[in-house]
Amino acid sequence: MRTRLVAVAVAALALLTPAACSAGTADSPKPASPSASSAPVAPAAGATSPSGCDDSAGWGCEWAPRLAAAGAIAADAPGELGVVVLDRRTGDRWQAGDVDTLFWTGSTIKLGLVATALEQSRTGVRELSDTDTQRIGDILAFSSDDAADALWREYGRSALLTRFKSRYGMSHATYVNGFDKYWGFVKCTPGDLVTLMDYMLDKLGPADRDLVVTGMRQTDDIQHWGIWSAGPDVDPGNKNGWSVEKDDGREHWLTSSVGFAGDDERYVIAEMYSMPPGQDSLERGARTLSDLSATLFGRATPAPAVIRPS
Repeated sequence: MRTRLVAVAVAALALLTPAACSAGTADSPKPASPSASSAPVAPAAGATSPSGCDDSAGWGCEWAPRLAAAGAIAADAPGELGVVVLDRRTGDRWQAGDVDTLFWTGSTIKLGLVATALEQSRTGVRELSDTDTQRIGDILAFSSDDAADALWREYGRSALLTRFKSRYGMSHATYVNGFDKYWGFVKCTPGDLVTLMDYMLDKLGPADRDLVVTGMRQTDDIQHWGIWSAGPDVDPGNKNGWSVEKDDGREHWLTSSVGFAGDDERYVIAEMYSMPPGQDSLERGARTLSDLSATLFGRATPAPAVIRPS
């Protein structure tokens, strides 16, 4: 899979001339948002559509039972779980659970590194070398920390978070107090990840966009959970994060998944899950997000998922 991605990247670059998870203290997370929401002008809670379904989210009768079930998963999961779905065609947004909580990003923040490297190569800030192209491929395929460290050093180090906030719209993203300003020590909301993913799909040049979309659809099996579990019918792509972190002096697992699904990558999804100590594991976190994704897109649960440590 990595070989195919690099081949796509090299071919794409030939067509265009260059122009462009760890211990932490609690960050006083914002209060959880317990109820689902959607587009700015949505029917009142409990509203009934002309077809007779309970379409309180305003997404139509096909989506109504899926969103209700997904909201229940978010509400019932121990700990904090937030999920946001953006319909890129209509601009409607649905969310449920702890969407205002600041979660450890894990490896999902690496998409910001990918976007930065691709954009700077197109604007002439620096040339994207074959080595950096391979690093992008490794990040998308198997979430390489070594590749992320190299891009972090080369493209701006701690100043990159300012770019992520101002250019990519990750307005809540923040370094964790008491730790180095480093990609592995960042928290953000699920909405921040949706905004980042939407930017990459909407603003990257065609060749760079294709590189990212192909890479996220062809991940190695270590990332075959979360949004991947939405199923082949909706052709998903995902970037996952998983790590053991420390909040309030206690270590616990977190999992996250950001990506897209549907024709023309219509839906952007971000799921972030912080499990309480004693009720946490990679298995639990990955399977919860896999079932959440499958539920959103009308697939049976328990959803198929590959869970293996890195």
